Amino acid sequence: MRKLQGQPEEGKNRSIRELLLRKALHSSGAFILAIQSFFGLQKAQLVILIMVILYVSSEYLRLSGRGLPLFTPVTQTASSQAEQRGIVAAPIWFALGTLISITLFPFRFATIGVLTLTIGDTVASLVGQSIRNRHPYPFNRSKSVEGTLAGFLAAFAVCSFLVDPLTSFVGCLTGMIVEALPVPLNDNFTIPILTSLASLAFRILLG
Repeated sequence: MRKLQGQPEEGKNRSIRELLLRKALHSSGAFILAIQSFFGLQKAQLVILIMVILYVSSEYLRLSGRGLPLFTPVTQTASSQAEQRGIVAAPIWFALGTLISITLFPFRFATIGVLTLTIGDTVASLVGQSIRNRHPYPFNRSKSVEGTLAGFLAAFAVCSFLVDPLTSFVGCLTGMIVEALPVPLNDNFTIPILTSLASLAFRILLG
């Protein structure tokens, strides 16, 4: 009986560990901007490609019953058991979205896109899942008004130190709207690209 009573608590603790580690990894993606700033675009692109190759290799080994040091244990801790039945694809979408953003857009606009993903999306998830009486969207019950607002404010506060506040506002707002919508593509891919695009388009319209 004690074992049965302890299972929900154990599952809850695992979910918290998954969430915290997942979002810590998520936010660490902002370091690619530092690499691009100090070492150039090609070095940043190379780092992303190497990480994707290593990650895909680790997933192949994990599904084959083996593993790659560091990568496989982190994946197993940061993902749910349901996700682990196949390739855990979120990091791949994350890397591709970031890679496309820094490749296609000028640095300051790519910065808004990547930071909205790494900071805004992270804060939105943490706040949305920690508030008990949250207000979920009728079109997407897994997202909440509180999470979106917190994510927007966090991303906007950081991005406003790096670009003008008006461009930051438009970009971050776009990114958090994308985060809240139930779009078919993974938001790790869509947020940085659409945020960067909206920021650039806004500046072009302003002249």
